[in-house]
Amino acid sequence: MLLALIYFFTYLILITLVFLNLFVAIILNGYFETRDQQSAELNADIFEGFKDAWSKFDHDATGLIETSQFTDLMFEIGKPLGWDESYRDNPGL
Repeated sequence: MLLALIYFFTYLILITLVFLNLFVAIILNGYFETRDQQSAELNADIFEGFKDAWSKFDHDATGLIETSQFTDLMFEIGKPLGWDESYRDNPGL
């Protein structure tokens, strides 16, 4: 009987610790995933800015723009997807 009680309490404590650690690991995993998504260089706000800039050049929503509009689009988007004003003086553009 004493051996059964020792086994039961040992089992109960070990299982409790395992589930507690599992719970903490799940919480930490969610926290780190959220932190990484928010600090990502390309996030939803940047893609929204790209869509807004693209819609200025593609009024009919065909998914195509003229090649002559590409430079203007890249300046409209800005960094990190496009170009900043330092590229404006580049003769290769």
